[in-house]
Amino acid sequence: MEVMPIAEKLAVVSMRHDNAQHVMAKIYKALDSLRLKVINSSVTVVDGRTVHTMFIETEETDSVETIKEMVQATLSHLEFSM
Repeated sequence: MEVMPIAEKLAVVSMRHDNAQHVMAKIYKALDSLRLKVINSSVTVVDGRTVHTMFIETEETDSVETIKEMVQATLSHLEFSM
């Protein structure tokens, strides 16, 4: 997973993983539980792997590493592996 800041309270999150059922629902559930608002997203398949790219807005000024750690921790609780 990559998290890149774009502006204050705005970042791009890019995740790559094998195709699995209900992946988008799990990702959005994780982001929603962290109070991260998805502004725009795209899904692409490259060499049989799914790539999700999302522009997210935070309600607070969290660092990129903090956002990345929070998303990874939440996804692990949802039994999601990348």
